Amino acid sequence: MDLNETINKETLSNFIITNNGNSLTWPIGQASLLPSTYGEMTIKVQIPPRRQISAKPNSQENKPISQSLPGQPKPQTKPAPAAPTTAPNTGNKVIALTFDDRPGPYTAHLLDILDQHGAKGPPFFLIGSKVSSQANVVRSIHARGHQLGNHSWSHPELPKLPVDQIAGEIDRTNEAIRQATGVKPSILRPPYGAVNGIVLEQIRLHARICHQSCGQSTRGTGLIPQ
Repeated sequence: MDLNETINKETLSNFIITNNGNSLTWPIGQASLLPSTYGEMTIKVQIPPRRQISAKPNSQENKPISQSLPGQPKPQTKPAPAAPTTAPNTGNKVIALTFDDRPGPYTAHLLDILDQHGAKGPPFFLIGSKVSSQANVVRSIHARGHQLGNHSWSHPELPKLPVDQIAGEIDRTNEAIRQATGVKPSILRPPYGAVNGIVLEQIRLHARICHQSCGQSTRGTGLIPQ
């Protein structure tokens, strides 16, 4: 297993702040590092406390260097960045939601439930052949702030297809989603989590990122960046 593939920039960017703002926690997908029987793993890093500095107004050593060096331009102060929004610290376990085989008959109602609970961003993995007939629902998924993902055109087992059909399953779905929303998805989840070397190569070429279930049966890795 190559940890550089499992713990990468994409993984590290998805953290939550816990322990009353004193820890950073990275959830690691089930079976990404260890067998699935171990459950989902997390990486937690304690945030070191800030050191308090008591400055004396008239102390020479506390004067900025720019004041002691004549002729140097004054540095311009930049506004402090906005504090990141943190998830509520309830002390409970946190789960990540994703939805497959969409859009379906209950997708619109599901979006209303997510809105009621303030849940934004869960990926919806769409089957391309369903997109054009429910384009309004697909546009609503995107408009409400959720990520759109590719789940193939017809939900086949991709390793059983020749390479041109694998590419077609990915490309046709990408194009259907783009026509409905103006956005081309950058993540793909293969049906049944079924992959092999040829499928992974086509995902790299046509979808950029293979999401979570990709390769768990053969490589134990969740995200495969382009």
